[in-house]
Amino acid sequence: MPDLLKPLGNNRSQYLVLIIALLTVIANHYFAYIGHYGYDDMNYARIAVNLNRGIIDYTDHFTYRFPLVVLTAISYKIFGVNDFASSLPPMLITFLIVGIVFSVLRKKSLSVLIIGLGLTLFNQWFLFYTDKLMPDIYVALAVIFSLFIIYRYKYESDKSKPWFYAFFLSAGLLFGFVSKGTIILVIPLFLYLFVLDLCLKRDLKFWFNSIAFGALMLLTYFLLLKYLTGNSFQRFDALLDNSYLNRCSYDKQSIDLLFERIAYRFFILFVSTGLFTGMAFVIAALFQKNIKTIFKLETPFSFFLVSALLLFLSANFMSISLTGYVPMCIDQRHYLFIVPVAAIPAAQIVISFFKKKKLALQILLVFFLLAFSSKFMEGTTFGDIYLPLFILLALAYFVQHKIKNKGIFVFLFVAILMVYPMNMVKYAQQLKYPQQREFVYENLIQTQQKAYVISNDVQKRLGDYYTGFKAESPVFFLSYNKFNPDTLKKDYKIYLLTNKYTQNLSGLNQNDLPFYAKKPENYGSLFKENKTLKIQLFALPELHNPYSKSNLLFDSFNGFEKPRNYWMQDSESISGELKYEGKTASKVDEYSATFNFPLDSLYQDSLEGILISAEVYCNFAEATKAKLVISTESKNGEKTWQAMEINKYLKAYSNWWPVNFELILTTEEIPPGTVLKIYVWNTEKMPAYIDNFRIKIYRL
Repeated sequence: MPDLLKPLGNNRSQYLVLIIALLTVIANHYFAYIGHYGYDDMNYARIAVNLNRGIIDYTDHFTYRFPLVVLTAISYKIFGVNDFASSLPPMLITFLIVGIVFSVLRKKSLSVLIIGLGLTLFNQWFLFYTDKLMPDIYVALAVIFSLFIIYRYKYESDKSKPWFYAFFLSAGLLFGFVSKGTIILVIPLFLYLFVLDLCLKRDLKFWFNSIAFGALMLLTYFLLLKYLTGNSFQRFDALLDNSYLNRCSYDKQSIDLLFERIAYRFFILFVSTGLFTGMAFVIAALFQKNIKTIFKLETPFSFFLVSALLLFLSANFMSISLTGYVPMCIDQRHYLFIVPVAAIPAAQIVISFFKKKKLALQILLVFFLLAFSSKFMEGTTFGDIYLPLFILLALAYFVQHKIKNKGIFVFLFVAILMVYPMNMVKYAQQLKYPQQREFVYENLIQTQQKAYVISNDVQKRLGDYYTGFKAESPVFFLSYNKFNPDTLKKDYKIYLLTNKYTQNLSGLNQNDLPFYAKKPENYGSLFKENKTLKIQLFALPELHNPYSKSNLLFDSFNGFEKPRNYWMQDSESISGELKYEGKTASKVDEYSATFNFPLDSLYQDSLEGILISAEVYCNFAEATKAKLVISTESKNGEKTWQAMEINKYLKAYSNWWPVNFELILTTEEIPPGTVLKIYVWNTEKMPAYIDNFRIKIYRL
């Protein structure tokens, strides 16, 4: 094995490393591609297709993410609407990111280059999004490109053309701004860079030129919006119009949730997803004697080290809202831009450790703490990343003097980084997304028969995408409970497509499915099946609407304003403190008001079964294990008990959300004397309120 720690002298070696890095991106797409999430990405695909048709919806805030939309539209124009065309633009963007990291590190030793590219590309989530139809990889390019321009001007130019570098800096930031609003997280870093140089009276021409170019580009951008939409701020109006309450609306929830977000949940996200790997070396480097001089940014190393640190802190603490303190949502894709920035100084720290034992105790302590903490977190980073890296670093520290060629440590370091992404390859091979796609193509789209295909929301969106969003397609994909069965055309066949993978992506469990999808064999015949893929296609002769008024057997509504028949409730639980509607609601201690109903009263000769639908509005201040329970008990002792977790329906805490639960019972499951009970079970006895509790029972 060649000594990788020697300074680069052979250009062929470094370019070979670059080629391997680019091939890694391609290989990841080929072996680890698992398709689309089915929500935002499918919206981008639809917008790009419509752009090629000359249709532009300026009321959709996704439309304004021009780099993604335009590049995807061009790709669709050339290659058609397919997964390759969707993945090509982000892969090309990734190539540019890899090229920038390569350009910064290429003059270091070959080992630094290998470690730097390894920390970038073998970060599982960074690699995962290199072929996804999402804007986050575009933001990552904007950030690393902007920092690269500053780096080139400060440390590698003769500073004779500040306007030249200023132009490209402004262009890079504008690229990020029109890609996604996440770019605002770089503001604290750039303020620091500007104020520091202002205090030290250096590079001022560069900064003032950058400000001038930036203002001019923004003005041009807003004038373009004025020309296209008639409103310079239409992008922000569209963003407000499309905004919705969610778990990340920290200004609309309790202060405790906000504190948890900035105190430790961001850190847990980074550790449990492996995003912290490069940052761990950056953090370790802060514990040294000359730390104050590092913040003066006198070297390229200190520039990227401080940049990574400030981006990390900004990502945790900075608000993305001007009207309230709202930190960025806890989702790893929002923070991909930190990965390549941190990889540059981290690579140099790793090699200094292997070569000279620099920062040895700091690095070992940080990785010991990472290994220890990740042991108690969800995910596999403990066994896949942090523990193996800690063992390798400890081994290198204690036996380094006995090994002549220390390149073996570089090889082992990268090998450990590859373990986590290889798990994704294994998962993708088990999932077999391309075969899932082919199942839909072969059995539905390519048949060109007139058909309605009912499935979960993600499968419906994927189906529209597979047809190229063609309105004239003979195959229509429908989402559960989002269509009126009475409006379906009689000359169309009806299929039910069940897919465990897309059902999970839709956030649906068995209880969430409509009655005909819970037990599809009772309503249709199995047409096609792939047991390996867990996909079934049922042909339904017809689709009855059990929710019609003619099928309604019983309807009870409790707004907790006054006593109701069949409801057992404690008058002391009625409260005007919080209410969804009206003057009062019900405060829940452990058990809520209970609907208690004798099912004997519904017996009819033609009755084959019943569908019980329960809906209640719930308000919980934080995450809960509470359940909505439907149970029956007969005189002969036969019992049924079904419970559904409420938490996943609470899109934001401290707010009111509807929770729905349906249960089907056959007449055999309802012996004489059966009593139906429906209630909320607040297992942890946390503060909770319910309102507008409605029970409906339909004939099947």
